[in-house]
Amino acid sequence: MGLVSSREESELGAWTQLTWRPRALAGLVECFWLFDGMLGRRERYYPTGELDLIVQLDAPFRIIEGQPAATCPPSSLAGRPGTDPRVAYAVSEIEHAGGKTPIRNIVGRIDAAPKRFTRLFEEQVGVKPKLFSRIVRFRGLAATLRAGADSFSEAALAHGYYDQSHMNADFREFAGMPPGQFLAATSYPESLSLAD
Repeated sequence: MGLVSSREESELGAWTQLTWRPRALAGLVECFWLFDGMLGRRERYYPTGELDLIVQLDAPFRIIEGQPAATCPPSSLAGRPGTDPRVAYAVSEIEHAGGKTPIRNIVGRIDAAPKRFTRLFEEQVGVKPKLFSRIVRFRGLAATLRAGADSFSEAALAHGYYDQSHMNADFREFAGMPPGQFLAATSYPESLSLAD
């Protein structure tokens, strides 16, 4: 896919965003994007289980109208870039299954003791394997709901939740709000992050 350019002018702010999804790096890099502009509201992020590298090319701060300037480092990395092959395998399996594979099944296929593997996974990914699975499952569910799922209960079951109340608990923990409020909130274009 080539370079895609989009322009946003709304209460969220005014910016131009360029996105490039290189096929040659598929499986390693989802996309490169360049943001040039200003946000009108704070952006609320929730866990996605992805690695983000942010490089700021202009002044070392970001101005949000009505709020003081926040100092940002010239570059930052969220996540862990190097992983043990067993951890990389587990992450791949969890992602492929949408967070619905029991961790004990994955540990059974690799050469590691469960407690040691959990420590290694947490050191390299930042969270324990079960929490990472929940994050991956939540990310898929949030995308499904944003795309227009028929009902909350059907979406919950399709993403491995026991019932809607189980799903609601993850929404409150990861998004800080129930699913209905999440759907009603203003989202940033081509993103699951919300305007706060």
